[in-house]
Parts: sequence; C-alpha cells; structure tokens
Amino acid sequence: MKQGIVVCFFLFVLFFLLPTPTKAFYACGGSPCNGSYPCNGGLTCNGSSVCGTYYNTCAGATCNAQGGWDQASCNTPNQCTPSGTTRTATFGACGAACGAGTKTCNCGAENDCTATCAGGVACAATAACCTDQAPQTAPSALACAQVGVTRTAQVDWTFADTGSTCGQSWGYNCAGNSNTFQLRFNGGKSNENGLSTDRTLTTGVFPDWGTYTVQVCALNGVSENCSATTNCVLTAPTCSTSGQVDNTACRNTDPTLSATVGNGADEIEYLVKQGSSTLSNPYAAQSGWIVPADYVPSLSTNTYYWNTVARSTAAPVACITPAVFPTGYQLNIDKTAPSTPVGAFTGFVADPACLSQYFVTYGWGASSDVGCGGLVGSPYTSQISKDNLFAALEDNTNTAGLSITSAASYLPATTLYGRVKAVDGASNDSGWSVAATSVVVPQPSPFPTIHIQGNYVEDTGVCNNMTLDPNNLSVALNIVPATGVSSVCTKAGSSYGCDITIDNQTAVCAVDAHTVSLVASYAGYDALEWRVGNVCAGAPNPSISINAGTPPAAPIDANIYFDYGTQSWFKTSNTSFTSKTARNNIIPNAPTAFDSDDSVAPPNNTYLTLNEGGAVLYTDSGKKIDLGPNAVNGFSAHNWYSNTYDASATFTPTKFTDYMKSRKKYKTITDVTSIDADGIYYVAGDLTIANMAPFNSKKVLIVTDAGTVTISADMVPTSAAVAIVAKTIVINSAVTEVDAILIGNTVDIGASATKLKINGNLIQLTNTTPFTNSRVTANAQSPSLFIKFNQAAYLDLLPYLSISMYDWRQIQ
Repeated sequence: MKQGIVVCFFLFVLFFLLPTPTKAFYACGGSPCNGSYPCNGGLTCNGSSVCGTYYNTCAGATCNAQGGWDQASCNTPNQCTPSGTTRTATFGACGAACGAGTKTCNCGAENDCTATCAGGVACAATAACCTDQAPQTAPSALACAQVGVTRTAQVDWTFADTGSTCGQSWGYNCAGNSNTFQLRFNGGKSNENGLSTDRTLTTGVFPDWGTYTVQVCALNGVSENCSATTNCVLTAPTCSTSGQVDNTACRNTDPTLSATVGNGADEIEYLVKQGSSTLSNPYAAQSGWIVPADYVPSLSTNTYYWNTVARSTAAPVACITPAVFPTGYQLNIDKTAPSTPVGAFTGFVADPACLSQYFVTYGWGASSDVGCGGLVGSPYTSQISKDNLFAALEDNTNTAGLSITSAASYLPATTLYGRVKAVDGASNDSGWSVAATSVVVPQPSPFPTIHIQGNYVEDTGVCNNMTLDPNNLSVALNIVPATGVSSVCTKAGSSYGCDITIDNQTAVCAVDAHTVSLVASYAGYDALEWRVGNVCAGAPNPSISINAGTPPAAPIDANIYFDYGTQSWFKTSNTSFTSKTARNNIIPNAPTAFDSDDSVAPPNNTYLTLNEGGAVLYTDSGKKIDLGPNAVNGFSAHNWYSNTYDASATFTPTKFTDYMKSRKKYKTITDVTSIDADGIYYVAGDLTIANMAPFNSKKVLIVTDAGTVTISADMVPTSAAVAIVAKTIVINSAVTEVDAILIGNTVDIGASATKLKINGNLIQLTNTTPFTNSRVTANAQSPSLFIKFNQAAYLDLLPYLSISMYDWRQIQ
C-alpha cells in the first residue's frame, strides 16, 4: 500500500513538468498560429500550431520542426526564401516615386508602390508589412539639476523600453535606423544626443548662468516623440575668500593683509574699517579691485577691523560678488611713541666699600603712552656716561622704576652725564630725554675721630682697678680693614685712650665699617682683653665694631681686663730663696695679706720675701723667678740677689740617714704614737701624720730614707719644734697649716683651692719633678702659699740636724 502511494505522486509531478502548446514561441510579435491568425511573412505552422520565432534580420525564413527558425533559410537575410514570400526592404529602398512613408515591397517588385499599408497599422493582414511606429512612446518624468557650481546640468528622464517590434516602445527599426534620445534646449544651448540606453545625461557647458528649458525626444528614423519641457536653473556661486587671520597683537608697523579667492573669483578687494567690526563705508583703507595679492594699508594708531570680498571678471562670470560684507578681523595699530621722560641726577650715596667715592642716583618723571602697546614691564632705558656723547657707557639699565643708582662709585670731581628714554609694548621709542644732564661728584666730608678709652682692671677672681707703670704696658689696636686707617693710643697709670682716624679724603678706597681688636700685653698675665658689657663677669670680647659713617656720640668705653688666670703665687718671710727651675710667681697689682704674718703695706705688698730675709739666688741659665711687673721694688726690702749662683745640693735623706745611724741616737717607729720624748725617730717605710698630740712640747726629727711622710691634717703642735727629712713629703690638699721644717727629695703640697701656711721652712732637694705651687685659690689677690721661716725651730733641733766634722792628722 505504501508503494502505490509513491508511484502516484511521481506521476503527478511529471504531469506538471510537461510543456503546454500555449507556451510555444510565436512569430510576428506573438500572433497565434491558427485559422484566424495566420503566420506572417509566409511562415507555416508546425505540428504544434506554433509559428517559428521572428528575428528582425531573418524575415521570411521558414520554421523548423521545433517551432524555431530554419537556420539555412537565414543565411541571406534580405533574400526571399522561398520564392514568392515577402521581405522588408531597407528603408528607402523602394523607388523614389513612393515618397516618404511606410511602405511594403513585394519580392521582385521593390519599386511597386501600389502595395501600401495604411496608417499606423503594423504587421496587419497578410501583406506582412514592416512599418516604423510613429510616434514612439514619449520620455517622461523629466528633471534638470545644476552640477555643483559649474555651468553644467544633469538631465534625468524615464522611458518604458519594451522592445523594438511592432506595437512596442520604439516600433520597428526599419532600414537599420538607430533608436536615440535628443535633449533640446532654448536660449542658445546646443542640442545634445544620447543613446537609447541612457536615462540621464550631463550636459556640456551652458553659455551663461540663468534658466533654460529642456525636453527629451525619442527618435526612430524620421519619427520622434518628445517629453514635456522643464527648467534648467543655473545659479552662479558666491565669490569666496579665505585665509584671513584675526591678529590682535599690537604692532607699530602697517600690517600685511593676505587672503586667497575661490569659486572662480579672479579679483579681490581689501576693506579696513576703523573702530567697528561691522564693515561699511566710510573705510579707513580700501585696496580697490586687484588681482589676488597681499595688501599693506597705511594706518595710524587705533583699532581696526578688516575683511575681503571677491569677484569674477570673466565672461560669463564664474561667481557672484556678495552684496553684504562680513564682519572684520581685528587689527591693533600703535604708532605713537610714549612721552619722553625728563631726567636729572638726584643725589649721591657713599660707597660703603670705598668711602672716598660716591655712587650717583639718576631719576626721571613717569612717561605716559596711548595706543594698544602701553608701557612695557620695564619701559625705561637709562644711561650714565663720562662722555656727553655717550660713546662709552658706565651704566645702561632697563628698569620699571623711576631712578637708577650707578653700578660703580666715582672719585670726587668726576663729571657724569645721564639720559633716559621710554618704549611701549609696540616697540615705539620716545627717544632720549631732550638734553643730557650732568653732575660733578663732590668731595666727601671727613670722618670724625673715634675715641676708645678705659681703665685697667685686674681680674684675680675678683676685679679691682689697677695702677701700674705704663712703661711696662703695651697697648695698640688692630683695625680691619686697614686702608686709610690710623690709630694712636696713650697710656696713663690707671687708664688708656685710643684715637681712630679714617681718611676718606685721600685714601684710595676707605670704608666706614671696621673691626677693632685690642693688642696689649703686660707680663705675667694670661690675657689682656676687652669684655662684653665692659664688666668683669663678661666674656672676652675679641673686637669692637665701629662705623665712621655713623660714629658714636661719645667715646667708646672699653676697660682693659688683666686676666690673672689660673696661676698661683707664694710669699716668704725671714728666709732666703733659691730655685732649681725657672718659675713665674706673679704678684698681683693689688695683693691682699695671707694672714697677720703677712704685711701688705707698700712696698711689702709686692715683695717676695718680707722682713730681714736673705738673698734670692738664681742663674741666668734659667733657674730664676719672675715676680711680674707689679714687683717694681725688687725681691725684698734689701733686694739681695745673685744671678751667678748655682745650688749644689750635697745633703740627701739617704746620706743623712747613714750619718744618723752611725753617729746619732735614734728610735725606729712605725707610727707617731711611738713618739714619747725629744729625739730622732727613724721610719723604715711610710708614715702618716694625723695625730698631733705626740708632738706637743717635744723637739722631734722624723727621718725616712725610703718612705713617704704624709701630713693628712693641720700640723700645729703645742710648744713643739718639728722637722721632717724624707724621700717624699705629701701634704693633704685640705691641710691649711704645717708648723714644721720640711726637707725632702720631693715635696707635694696638694692641689687645692685652700691656702697653705708653712711655719718653719720648705726645702725640696731635687728637681726631678720641680716643686709646684699647686694651691690655686678662687681669688688670687693673696698668696696661696705662705712660708714663714722659724729660726727657733732650727735652734731647738740643732742637736738632731747638725753634723759633726772631723779633721784627722797623722803625727810622726
């Protein structure tokens, strides 16, 4: 059952694919081949009742079995095949007597004009006439538009071309005539032809701008059919210019205006309006019509606006000159120079680096300016010269100010010239001031003398005014810079004064500001100095600043401070002195007494040794003592001294110990508590003396040849005479008094700010470590060490300290 359905469907499809007789080709434009419509041109119907297909160049041919043309019968298109059929002659082949028109000629009777097809009937009846259809279908929907800004146009139309056989748009094309279109214009425009396939045509150039009518005609031989007319409107473009620049920069020269033309313009005109951006007459400048080129108008100081118009001078014109001018581009012109300033020299300024010379000041009044330029940021140029022609310039300055001060200073009697000019932002120059002014540099007023003065003040921890021998004092000033400066110092017994003179008249280059420092010396003092605030507590003031240009109204007070420093000094009484080393023992200018045993009544206040003391012994080789310039009366009341003495020490603790052990009675102890009677006590090692009771009412000699005796407390025994001979003697720094005769290789009195008194004597035998007065008090006005020679102690201890001398002689 399924198989049967498939077969039926196939047959159904096949049935619809078979051709029908009504779809056969027709001859002579589709006439059916039957009794009512015989085949044209002598063609016969085939078995399918179809005439052979008609070809314009194969009229009279026979149909083949398939309803097509018999190709053999088409080899000669204008030949009647078979004999007796008709053909279409080439148009005009009929005899001239036939005249114009549509004719059908029989084969063999081409000049027989009796056979005529009347009217527009084509292919009718059996005559099988070949006839041009007249008129053809007319073109329609005509349009004409200008092409760009040219004098050409584009014409567009429509035409229903359905073929060229009988009854179609073009009709028959008899005798080989071409089917064409023709554009027909009025107003002097030549007609133009187009092809049968055209539906649009771009015209050639019209003779001028304006409105033209145009129609399109369809042509076939002598017959035609034309469309309705339409307008071709050709409008000339506006003549254009370009390239103008809106340049608002202020200028002092006539501008160069530039523009280019377009749209066919060949001439240009520049128009310049003053003060208004809308261009209209009257104009400040007008170039007239010129061939395109730059234009330089002559303008004065003001604001202008400019633009251009263009035109065509060709025939016909290529563009239309605009009637309304556009707004302008701005121009700012400033040809007016600023007012000329008036200048003059206004003063002098002393050169601080060279006070014998002056800077000069040159000033002027302000300049005014009109126009767009305005005065520039630094509008003034001022010049100073030594030459009234300004061939060589000392100063050439651009400034915004109304004065300048010369860069260099000038010597008195120098003549200088000055001038000034102004310039604005458009580079308009006022020119130099009418006449250069001159000035002569004056002589400066001499500087006054500056006076520095003060007292002598000794600082030994406290300050006191000094009176001294000025011959021992050196005072001078060091002044920087030194050019043209001189000073003279005068010394008195208790004060000094210095006059400072600065020569700004004849010096090459004096200055007013100086630094003055003190150069002073007085033997024995750490420093001689000025002090800040001119007070004792002030720090050292290395210099004083002075300015001769603004000198002080009164003398400058500056005491000279004699700084005793951290040294110390000692004093003796009823003794002699010798030293194994050179030493300073500077006695202050105003000393005070150590205690009641010390006399400060002049001249004892400056003596090294009071009362009936012995000599001071030293050598010129360096073993001497310097008491300083205050001890003007000598070493003592008698001022005994020898500078040729050289001490030769033969006594030593070791030698004395040897002698003592062989010749003296002594007792060996280890501490002072073993002292129980007058006598010599030997200590093999070190000994500390802190308890003074064992020494009371006794005469005691302590000897140690190897140890150190340390006195750790004040040693003031009652009714006693004590002597110590030791390798080393050390006194505690807190001890204030020792009543004893001290003899040692070295004696150390302790470093302390506490004063020490020795009531007896102090002898250091060696110089391996020189004896040092290491007691340095806060106030050095009084001696820190006072040695009082005690003759009674020596006499009381003579039996113990003495040495017996023996003289042996041999007697024969």
